[in-house]
Amino acid sequence: MYNIEEILKISDMYLRSKLLLRGYLAGIHRVPYKGISAEFSQYREYVQGDDFSRLDFKVFLRTEKFFIKESENEINADIYLFLDISGSMSYNIKPEYSKTLFFLMAYIAFHQLDNCGYGFFSNKMHFFKKPTRKRTLLTKLIIDLNKIKFKGKTDIKNSIHYKADKIKKNSIIILISDCADDRKNISLTLKSLKVRGCDVILFHVNDFLEKDENVLKNTRLKDIETDNIVSSDNLNSRLSDFNAFTESIKKDALDGGYDYIHLFTNEQPNIALEKFFKRRKQ
Repeated sequence: MYNIEEILKISDMYLRSKLLLRGYLAGIHRVPYKGISAEFSQYREYVQGDDFSRLDFKVFLRTEKFFIKESENEINADIYLFLDISGSMSYNIKPEYSKTLFFLMAYIAFHQLDNCGYGFFSNKMHFFKKPTRKRTLLTKLIIDLNKIKFKGKTDIKNSIHYKADKIKKNSIIILISDCADDRKNISLTLKSLKVRGCDVILFHVNDFLEKDENVLKNTRLKDIETDNIVSSDNLNSRLSDFNAFTESIKKDALDGGYDYIHLFTNEQPNIALEKFFKRRKQ
């Protein structure tokens, strides 16, 4: 098992991702974002990890090549990745962890021949790229990730609604954020996307030091987005507030019908992804 902090020090994002995904992609049949529609649309060539039960052996006998049947539902779905680049995301190893998770999701989408687009936001959408299958996707994404500066406040509602009309219905939307925003802003925005028929996944990322008892007990904390000093009241109160907020975000996701994954930065992203994919297959 690799030490996540050591991996995050690797400047080459491709190498970083390959270390995390070693032996992993082959175990994914196809990420269960999309339902299998009964309406056949077209074939695509087999990719390692595809479900063998969907191979068309009649086509194989004619062509000696493996092809998968795709449905109209699968072909039309796009994946949109949105990364929170507000000031609160700049704490400790949270920036590199979040960028790595973001790239891993794009890498998996590219591996599965999905259309993938992405955007960076804080109090507004700073950058938005429409979904594509071009081979240059990952190279362009690395360039854009290297340009990121984490600053400003978080406003998910204003940021995502600004581009909501650009997002096709029945798309897959993946949001990576520390959720340092008003609960209603988060839940109403993601719920509205769910109502539009989108498959919505929220990755809630916290740095492991944000819940470290020694840090909470022995330091005065400053809100990175407002520069205000956070009250250094008793440890139990801080932990209670942290847990209550996390549980409320989780409950909002359950009520809103969108998926929720809570991660700490000392947890291997690939292990978290594996748990996530297994759960969505259930």
